[in-house]
Amino acid sequence: MSSEMLTFQCTNCPNRVHIKKSANPLGKALKCKQCGNIFHLRRDNLCRTPSLLQFTCPKCKRQIPVRGGKEVYGKRLPCRACNHVFVLQDPNNKTSPLKRATKQMKPKKQEVKTSFGHYSPLEFVGRGGMGEVYKVYEPRLSTHLALKILPRALDGMQEKQQRFLREAKLAMQLTHPNIVKVYDIGKLEDQHYFTMEFIDGLELHTIIKNKQLPMKSLLQIFVKLCYAMQHAHEKNMIHRDLKPENIMVNRQGQPKIMDFGLAKPTDDTQRLTAAGVIVGTITHMSPEQAMGQSEELDHRTDIYSLGVILYNMLTYELPFRPGPVYQMLKQVIEIPPIPPNEINESVSQKLSDVCMKALAKKKQQRYQKVENLGKAVEKIMG
Repeated sequence: MSSEMLTFQCTNCPNRVHIKKSANPLGKALKCKQCGNIFHLRRDNLCRTPSLLQFTCPKCKRQIPVRGGKEVYGKRLPCRACNHVFVLQDPNNKTSPLKRATKQMKPKKQEVKTSFGHYSPLEFVGRGGMGEVYKVYEPRLSTHLALKILPRALDGMQEKQQRFLREAKLAMQLTHPNIVKVYDIGKLEDQHYFTMEFIDGLELHTIIKNKQLPMKSLLQIFVKLCYAMQHAHEKNMIHRDLKPENIMVNRQGQPKIMDFGLAKPTDDTQRLTAAGVIVGTITHMSPEQAMGQSEELDHRTDIYSLGVILYNMLTYELPFRPGPVYQMLKQVIEIPPIPPNEINESVSQKLSDVCMKALAKKKQQRYQKVENLGKAVEKIMG
Protein backbone atom coordinates (compact mmCIF):
# COMPACT_ATOMS: atom_id res chain seq x y z
CA MET A 1 0.00 0.00 0.00
CA SER A 2 1.21 3.53 -0.72
CA SER A 3 -0.15 7.09 -0.82
CA GLU A 4 1.32 10.27 -2.29
CA MET A 5 2.05 13.05 0.19
CA LEU A 6 2.25 16.83 -0.20
CA THR A 7 4.66 18.90 1.91
CA PHE A 8 3.70 22.36 3.26
CA GLN A 9 5.82 24.79 5.30
CA CYS A 10 4.49 26.74 8.26
CA THR A 11 4.24 30.49 7.49
CA ASN A 12 5.76 31.32 10.89
CA CYS A 13 8.58 28.79 11.37
CA PRO A 14 10.70 26.29 9.34
CA ASN A 15 8.51 23.34 10.36
CA ARG A 16 7.15 21.24 7.49
CA VAL A 17 4.11 18.98 7.51
CA HIS A 18 3.20 16.10 5.22
CA ILE A 19 -0.43 15.55 4.21
CA LYS A 20 -1.94 12.95 1.91
CA LYS A 21 -2.65 14.36 -1.53
CA SER A 22 -5.88 12.33 -1.66
CA ALA A 23 -7.23 14.45 1.23
CA ASN A 24 -7.34 17.54 -1.06
CA PRO A 25 -5.67 19.75 1.58
CA LEU A 26 -5.43 22.99 -0.45
CA GLY A 27 -7.39 25.79 1.24
CA LYS A 28 -7.68 24.03 4.60
CA ALA A 29 -6.35 25.50 7.85
CA LEU A 30 -3.77 23.73 9.97
CA LYS A 31 -2.16 24.39 13.37
CA CYS A 32 1.61 24.04 13.43
CA LYS A 33 2.65 21.56 16.13
CA GLN A 34 5.99 23.33 16.59
CA CYS A 35 5.03 27.00 17.06
CA GLY A 36 1.21 26.88 17.36
CA ASN A 37 0.68 29.13 14.34
CA ILE A 38 -2.56 28.53 12.40
CA PHE A 39 -2.01 28.83 8.66
CA HIS A 40 -3.81 27.95 5.45
CA LEU A 41 -2.47 25.30 3.08
CA ARG A 42 -1.97 27.15 -0.20
CA ARG A 43 0.15 26.71 -3.28
CA ASP A 44 2.50 29.50 -2.15
CA ASN A 45 3.59 27.49 0.93
CA LEU A 46 3.60 24.15 -0.89
CA CYS A 47 7.21 22.99 -0.80
CA ARG A 48 8.85 22.33 -4.14
CA THR A 49 10.60 19.28 -2.79
CA PRO A 50 10.38 15.76 -4.21
CA SER A 51 7.04 14.08 -3.63
CA LEU A 52 6.73 11.93 -0.55
CA LEU A 53 5.10 8.52 -0.91
CA GLN A 54 3.90 6.55 2.06
CA PHE A 55 4.29 2.75 1.89
CA THR A 56 3.23 0.03 4.31
CA CYS A 57 5.52 -2.88 5.09
CA PRO A 58 3.52 -6.04 4.24
CA LYS A 59 5.14 -7.92 7.16
CA CYS A 60 5.03 -5.60 10.18
CA LYS A 61 2.57 -2.97 8.78
CA ARG A 62 4.92 -0.09 9.62
CA GLN A 63 4.41 3.13 7.61
CA ILE A 64 7.53 4.03 5.62
CA PRO A 65 7.87 7.44 3.86
CA VAL A 66 9.83 7.46 0.61
CA ARG A 67 10.81 10.58 -1.29
CA GLY A 68 10.16 10.47 -5.01
CA GLY A 69 7.42 9.98 -7.57
CA LYS A 70 6.36 7.22 -9.91
CA GLU A 71 10.00 6.34 -10.60
CA VAL A 72 10.23 4.54 -7.21
CA TYR A 73 7.54 1.99 -8.12
CA GLY A 74 9.05 -1.44 -8.77
CA LYS A 75 12.12 -0.79 -6.59
CA ARG A 76 12.90 -2.88 -3.51
CA LEU A 77 13.08 -1.38 -0.01
CA PRO A 78 14.14 -2.89 3.35
CA CYS A 79 11.78 -2.10 6.23
CA ARG A 80 13.60 -0.17 8.95
CA ALA A 81 11.67 -1.99 11.67
CA CYS A 82 11.78 -5.68 10.65
CA ASN A 83 14.33 -5.67 7.76
CA HIS A 84 11.78 -7.31 5.46
CA VAL A 85 12.59 -6.41 1.83
CA PHE A 86 9.55 -5.67 -0.31
CA VAL A 87 8.68 -4.19 -3.71
CA LEU A 88 7.27 -0.65 -3.81
CA GLN A 89 4.04 -1.15 -5.73
CA ASP A 90 1.81 1.42 -7.41
CA PRO A 91 -1.56 1.31 -5.54
CA ASN A 92 -3.38 2.36 -8.72
CA ASN A 93 -2.04 -0.64 -10.66
CA LYS A 94 -3.94 -3.75 -9.52
CA THR A 95 -2.43 -6.14 -12.06
CA SER A 96 0.06 -8.78 -10.92
CA PRO A 97 3.81 -7.97 -11.12
CA LEU A 98 4.30 -10.59 -13.85
CA LYS A 99 1.45 -9.21 -15.97
CA ARG A 100 2.84 -5.69 -15.58
CA ALA A 101 6.25 -6.95 -16.66
CA THR A 102 4.94 -8.73 -19.75
CA LYS A 103 2.73 -5.75 -20.62
CA GLN A 104 5.80 -3.50 -20.59
CA MET A 105 7.76 -5.97 -22.71
CA LYS A 106 8.66 -4.70 -26.15
CA PRO A 107 8.64 -7.72 -28.46
CA LYS A 108 11.26 -7.85 -31.16
CA LYS A 109 9.53 -7.85 -34.50
CA GLN A 110 11.65 -8.16 -37.59
CA GLU A 111 10.41 -9.96 -40.67
CA VAL A 112 13.26 -12.08 -42.02
CA LYS A 113 11.20 -14.74 -43.79
CA THR A 114 7.63 -14.46 -45.06
CA SER A 115 6.84 -18.16 -45.29
CA PHE A 116 8.38 -21.57 -44.70
CA GLY A 117 6.58 -24.56 -46.15
CA HIS A 118 2.95 -24.37 -45.02
CA TYR A 119 3.90 -22.05 -42.13
CA SER A 120 2.79 -18.54 -43.00
CA PRO A 121 3.01 -15.73 -42.07
CA LEU A 122 6.22 -15.77 -40.08
CA GLU A 123 6.87 -13.28 -37.29
CA PHE A 124 10.53 -13.03 -36.30
CA VAL A 125 11.10 -13.58 -32.57
CA GLY A 126 14.86 -13.92 -32.15
CA ARG A 127 18.14 -15.41 -33.27
CA GLY A 128 20.63 -17.49 -31.30
CA GLY A 129 23.76 -19.53 -31.90
CA MET A 130 21.74 -22.53 -33.05
CA GLY A 131 18.98 -21.01 -35.18
CA GLU A 132 16.32 -18.43 -35.92
CA VAL A 133 12.97 -18.53 -34.10
CA TYR A 134 9.66 -17.39 -35.59
CA LYS A 135 6.12 -17.21 -34.28
CA VAL A 136 3.82 -19.07 -36.69
CA TYR A 137 0.22 -20.21 -36.84
CA GLU A 138 -0.36 -23.95 -37.14
CA PRO A 139 -3.82 -24.45 -38.72
CA ARG A 140 -3.83 -28.19 -37.99
CA LEU A 141 -3.56 -27.50 -34.25
CA SER A 142 -5.41 -24.15 -34.36
CA THR A 143 -2.68 -22.52 -32.29
CA HIS A 144 0.48 -20.46 -32.53
CA LEU A 145 3.81 -22.27 -32.36
CA ALA A 146 7.47 -21.32 -32.24
CA LEU A 147 9.34 -22.43 -35.36
CA LYS A 148 13.10 -22.88 -35.02
CA ILE A 149 15.11 -23.06 -38.24
CA LEU A 150 18.76 -23.98 -38.64
CA PRO A 151 20.25 -21.32 -40.98
CA ARG A 152 21.77 -22.57 -44.25
CA ALA A 153 25.15 -21.22 -43.16
CA LEU A 154 25.14 -23.69 -40.25
CA ASP A 155 23.26 -26.53 -41.92
CA GLY A 156 26.41 -27.65 -43.70
CA MET A 157 28.36 -27.93 -40.43
CA GLN A 158 27.89 -31.48 -39.21
CA GLU A 159 28.35 -30.73 -35.49
CA LYS A 160 25.88 -27.81 -35.58
CA GLN A 161 23.38 -29.92 -37.46
CA GLN A 162 23.74 -32.79 -34.99
CA ARG A 163 23.29 -30.48 -31.99
CA PHE A 164 20.25 -28.84 -33.56
CA LEU A 165 18.55 -32.18 -34.24
CA ARG A 166 19.60 -33.56 -30.87
CA GLU A 167 17.96 -30.59 -29.10
CA ALA A 168 14.66 -31.33 -30.82
CA LYS A 169 14.78 -35.10 -30.36
CA LEU A 170 15.72 -34.94 -26.68
CA ALA A 171 13.11 -32.31 -25.85
CA MET A 172 10.50 -34.36 -27.71
CA GLN A 173 11.03 -37.20 -25.22
CA LEU A 174 10.09 -34.96 -22.29
CA THR A 175 6.47 -34.38 -21.31
CA HIS A 176 6.21 -31.96 -18.40
CA PRO A 177 4.16 -28.75 -17.91
CA ASN A 178 7.33 -26.79 -17.12
CA ILE A 179 9.38 -27.98 -20.11
CA VAL A 180 8.73 -26.54 -23.57
CA LYS A 181 6.91 -29.12 -25.69
CA VAL A 182 8.31 -30.02 -29.12
CA TYR A 183 5.70 -30.98 -31.74
CA ASP A 184 7.44 -31.69 -35.02
CA ILE A 185 10.91 -32.20 -36.54
CA GLY A 186 11.64 -32.08 -40.23
CA LYS A 187 13.38 -30.56 -43.22
CA LEU A 188 11.86 -28.07 -45.65
CA GLU A 189 13.47 -26.03 -48.40
CA ASP A 190 16.78 -27.81 -47.61
CA GLN A 191 16.72 -26.49 -44.02
CA HIS A 192 16.25 -28.44 -40.80
CA TYR A 193 13.55 -27.16 -38.44
CA PHE A 194 11.40 -28.11 -35.49
CA THR A 195 8.28 -26.63 -33.94
CA MET A 196 7.57 -26.16 -30.23
CA GLU A 197 4.98 -24.45 -28.09
CA PHE A 198 5.08 -20.67 -28.27
CA ILE A 199 5.55 -19.03 -24.86
CA ASP A 200 3.96 -15.60 -24.48
CA GLY A 201 5.96 -14.15 -21.62
CA LEU A 202 9.40 -13.10 -20.43
CA GLU A 203 12.78 -14.68 -19.88
CA LEU A 204 13.39 -15.43 -16.20
CA HIS A 205 16.61 -13.41 -16.62
CA THR A 206 14.57 -10.27 -17.39
CA ILE A 207 12.23 -10.83 -14.44
CA ILE A 208 15.11 -11.23 -11.98
CA LYS A 209 17.15 -8.37 -13.43
CA ASN A 210 14.23 -5.93 -13.26
CA LYS A 211 13.08 -7.24 -9.85
CA GLN A 212 9.58 -7.70 -11.23
CA LEU A 213 8.43 -10.41 -8.83
CA PRO A 214 8.48 -10.74 -5.03
CA MET A 215 10.74 -13.36 -3.48
CA LYS A 216 7.89 -15.79 -2.77
CA SER A 217 6.86 -15.86 -6.43
CA LEU A 218 10.47 -16.42 -7.53
CA LEU A 219 10.84 -19.33 -5.11
CA GLN A 220 7.60 -20.87 -6.38
CA ILE A 221 9.05 -20.72 -9.89
CA PHE A 222 12.29 -22.27 -8.64
CA VAL A 223 10.51 -25.26 -7.05
CA LYS A 224 8.72 -25.95 -10.34
CA LEU A 225 12.05 -25.85 -12.18
CA CYS A 226 13.45 -28.46 -9.79
CA TYR A 227 10.55 -30.84 -10.38
CA ALA A 228 10.78 -30.31 -14.14
CA MET A 229 14.46 -31.23 -14.11
CA GLN A 230 13.71 -34.24 -11.91
CA HIS A 231 11.49 -35.45 -14.76
CA ALA A 232 14.36 -34.94 -17.23
CA HIS A 233 16.83 -36.73 -14.97
CA GLU A 234 14.45 -39.68 -14.60
CA LYS A 235 14.55 -39.87 -18.41
CA ASN A 236 18.38 -40.11 -18.10
CA MET A 237 18.89 -36.63 -19.52
CA ILE A 238 21.00 -33.72 -18.26
CA HIS A 239 20.59 -30.16 -19.58
CA ARG A 240 24.15 -28.81 -19.03
CA ASP A 241 23.16 -25.19 -19.73
CA LEU A 242 20.50 -24.23 -17.20
CA LYS A 243 20.33 -20.46 -16.77
CA PRO A 244 17.59 -17.79 -16.55
CA GLU A 245 18.06 -16.94 -20.25
CA ASN A 246 16.97 -20.49 -21.12
CA ILE A 247 13.80 -20.30 -19.03
CA MET A 248 10.63 -18.51 -20.10
CA VAL A 249 7.84 -17.50 -17.70
CA ASN A 250 4.41 -17.19 -19.29
CA ARG A 251 1.70 -14.71 -18.34
CA GLN A 252 0.22 -17.22 -15.88
CA GLY A 253 3.52 -17.37 -13.98
CA GLN A 254 4.45 -20.86 -15.22
CA PRO A 255 8.16 -21.39 -16.01
CA LYS A 256 9.16 -23.29 -19.15
CA ILE A 257 12.65 -24.76 -19.55
CA MET A 258 13.90 -24.63 -23.12
CA ASP A 259 17.07 -24.75 -25.23
CA PHE A 260 18.29 -28.34 -24.91
CA GLY A 261 21.08 -27.68 -27.42
CA LEU A 262 23.74 -28.88 -24.96
CA ALA A 263 21.57 -31.55 -23.35
CA LYS A 264 22.98 -35.06 -23.18
CA PRO A 265 21.58 -38.49 -22.36
CA THR A 266 23.49 -39.97 -19.42
CA ASP A 267 23.92 -43.24 -21.34
CA ASP A 268 24.92 -41.52 -24.59
CA THR A 269 27.59 -43.18 -26.71
CA GLN A 270 27.65 -40.46 -29.39
CA ARG A 271 30.16 -37.88 -28.19
CA LEU A 272 29.72 -34.35 -29.53
CA THR A 273 31.97 -32.89 -26.83
CA ALA A 274 35.61 -33.91 -26.61
CA ALA A 275 37.26 -34.47 -23.25
CA GLY A 276 38.81 -31.25 -21.92
CA VAL A 277 36.39 -29.04 -23.87
CA ILE A 278 34.31 -26.66 -21.72
CA VAL A 279 30.58 -26.59 -22.53
CA GLY A 280 27.93 -24.37 -21.00
CA THR A 281 27.81 -20.80 -19.72
CA ILE A 282 30.62 -19.79 -17.35
CA THR A 283 28.36 -17.92 -14.92
CA HIS A 284 26.17 -20.99 -14.37
CA MET A 285 28.47 -23.96 -15.03
CA SER A 286 29.54 -26.41 -12.36
CA PRO A 287 33.19 -26.79 -11.27
CA GLU A 288 33.42 -30.09 -13.17
CA GLN A 289 32.20 -28.32 -16.32
CA ALA A 290 34.73 -25.52 -15.75
CA MET A 291 37.51 -28.13 -15.57
CA GLY A 292 36.41 -29.64 -18.90
CA GLN A 293 35.50 -32.98 -17.33
CA SER A 294 32.81 -33.73 -19.91
CA GLU A 295 32.90 -37.47 -19.16
CA GLU A 296 32.29 -36.81 -15.44
CA LEU A 297 29.13 -34.75 -15.89
CA ASP A 298 25.92 -36.14 -14.45
CA HIS A 299 22.61 -34.83 -13.10
CA ARG A 300 24.43 -33.05 -10.26
CA THR A 301 25.86 -30.52 -12.70
CA ASP A 302 22.27 -29.35 -13.30
CA ILE A 303 21.76 -29.15 -9.52
CA TYR A 304 24.72 -26.78 -9.30
CA SER A 305 23.31 -24.61 -12.11
CA LEU A 306 19.96 -24.48 -10.29
CA GLY A 307 21.90 -23.37 -7.21
CA VAL A 308 23.27 -20.44 -9.21
CA ILE A 309 19.73 -19.55 -10.31
CA LEU A 310 18.52 -19.71 -6.69
CA TYR A 311 21.45 -17.53 -5.57
CA ASN A 312 20.52 -14.99 -8.25
CA MET A 313 16.89 -15.00 -7.07
CA LEU A 314 17.88 -14.47 -3.42
CA THR A 315 20.52 -11.77 -3.92
CA TYR A 316 19.89 -10.36 -7.43
CA GLU A 317 23.59 -11.08 -7.96
CA LEU A 318 25.66 -13.95 -9.33
CA PRO A 319 27.85 -16.02 -6.98
CA PHE A 320 31.04 -14.80 -8.63
CA ARG A 321 32.28 -11.46 -9.87
CA PRO A 322 32.42 -11.00 -13.66
CA GLY A 323 35.86 -10.71 -15.19
CA PRO A 324 38.23 -12.36 -17.66
CA VAL A 325 37.40 -15.96 -18.51
CA TYR A 326 40.37 -17.44 -16.61
CA GLN A 327 39.40 -15.51 -13.45
CA MET A 328 35.79 -16.64 -13.72
CA LEU A 329 36.85 -20.27 -14.15
CA LYS A 330 39.16 -20.01 -11.13
CA GLN A 331 36.32 -18.65 -8.99
CA VAL A 332 33.93 -21.42 -10.09
CA ILE A 333 36.51 -24.15 -9.42
CA GLU A 334 38.17 -22.89 -6.23
CA ILE A 335 36.47 -19.95 -4.46
CA PRO A 336 33.29 -20.42 -2.37
CA PRO A 337 30.65 -17.74 -2.93
CA ILE A 338 29.49 -15.35 -0.21
CA PRO A 339 26.41 -16.89 1.50
CA PRO A 340 23.17 -15.27 0.24
CA ASN A 341 22.04 -14.15 3.72
CA GLU A 342 25.22 -12.06 4.07
CA ILE A 343 24.19 -10.12 0.95
CA ASN A 344 20.44 -9.99 1.55
CA GLU A 345 19.55 -9.92 5.27
CA SER A 346 15.94 -10.91 4.53
CA VAL A 347 17.11 -14.37 3.41
CA SER A 348 16.83 -16.89 6.24
CA GLN A 349 19.80 -18.95 7.40
CA LYS A 350 18.04 -22.16 6.34
CA LEU A 351 17.36 -20.93 2.82
CA SER A 352 20.92 -19.64 2.52
CA ASP A 353 22.25 -23.04 3.64
CA VAL A 354 20.10 -24.82 1.03
CA CYS A 355 21.53 -22.61 -1.70
CA MET A 356 25.13 -23.11 -0.53
CA LYS A 357 24.67 -26.89 -0.46
CA ALA A 358 23.50 -26.83 -4.09
CA LEU A 359 26.65 -24.80 -4.89
CA ALA A 360 29.10 -27.19 -3.24
CA LYS A 361 32.35 -27.53 -5.20
CA LYS A 362 32.31 -31.32 -4.89
CA LYS A 363 29.26 -32.90 -6.46
CA GLN A 364 29.15 -35.54 -3.70
CA GLN A 365 28.37 -32.72 -1.21
CA ARG A 366 25.44 -31.30 -3.21
CA TYR A 367 21.86 -32.56 -3.14
CA GLN A 368 21.97 -35.94 -4.85
CA LYS A 369 18.51 -35.55 -6.36
CA VAL A 370 17.13 -32.33 -7.77
CA GLU A 371 13.69 -33.06 -6.27
CA ASN A 372 15.34 -32.96 -2.81
CA LEU A 373 16.54 -29.42 -3.58
CA GLY A 374 13.01 -28.44 -4.59
CA LYS A 375 11.52 -30.04 -1.47
CA ALA A 376 14.02 -28.25 0.78
CA VAL A 377 13.02 -24.85 -0.64
CA GLU A 378 9.33 -25.81 -0.53
CA LYS A 379 9.60 -26.80 3.16
CA ILE A 380 11.14 -23.44 4.08
CA MET A 381 8.41 -21.59 2.18
CA GLY A 382 5.82 -23.41 4.31
